[in-house]
Amino acid sequence: MSDSPRPPAIRAVLFDLDDVLLDYDYRMRTRMRGAYERAARGLPEELRRRAADGTVAFIRDLMARHAWEEAKQADWFAVPLKDLGVQDAALVQALCDDIEENFDQANRLHPHAGRMLDATAGIPRCIITNGHARIQRPKLSQLGLDDGRFNAIFVSGEHGIWKPDPRIFELALAATGTAASETLMIGDNPYTDIAGPTCAGCSRSGSTTAPWSFPPGGPRRPGKWPA
Repeated sequence: MSDSPRPPAIRAVLFDLDDVLLDYDYRMRTRMRGAYERAARGLPEELRRRAADGTVAFIRDLMARHAWEEAKQADWFAVPLKDLGVQDAALVQALCDDIEENFDQANRLHPHAGRMLDATAGIPRCIITNGHARIQRPKLSQLGLDDGRFNAIFVSGEHGIWKPDPRIFELALAATGTAASETLMIGDNPYTDIAGPTCAGCSRSGSTTAPWSFPPGGPRRPGKWPA
C-alpha cells in the first residue's frame, strides 16, 4: 500500500468557455457556412460548402499551432478560395464584413456541458476565457451562463491578462476562495488551460480532446507573459 499522501479534495472548478462549455465547432461551421451563403451567392453551392469547410480547417490549424500571427483575417477566406481556384479580393472583403456583422450568432452549449455543470453545482466555480468582451460576453449571455451560477467570469480582454498568464488564474482563485491545490481547471488547450493553471499552483487539470499542442520551446513560465 502506498504511503504517498492523498491529494486534497477538489473544492472548486474553473472552466474554459470555447470548446468546453460552448460548442465552438458548431459555432464556427455555422458562421462560416452562413457567410459563404450570404456573401458568395455567385459560387456553386458545393464550392461554397467546400470553401467554408476549408476556412474552418485553416482557422483550426492556426489555433492548434498558436500561430495567429501567420495570417490576417482575410487569409481565412483567401487561402481556401485560392486552393479551390477562386481569387477575388472583393469577395474576400465581403466575407470578412459578413462575419464581423454576424459575430454573435450560432452559440449553443457543448454536448457535454450540461453534465459538467450538473456535476459541479453547489461548489465554487468560475469561467476564464481568452478573448475580447464584445465577442465573449454575447456568447455567455446567449448560453445563459451569466445568470449568477458562477462566482465570477473572467474575460481576458477586460483585464489585459490572457491565458496562460497565471495571474488570471490567481484572480479566479481569489473569487472561489480556494487554494490552487484543491481547484480543478477544465479546458481544451494544454498550453492555455493546463500550463497556465499549473504555473499558478493548480496541481490538477482536465482536458477535453481538441488537437492542441504546445508551441515550440514549450509553455513559458511566470513573468514572461505581457500584460
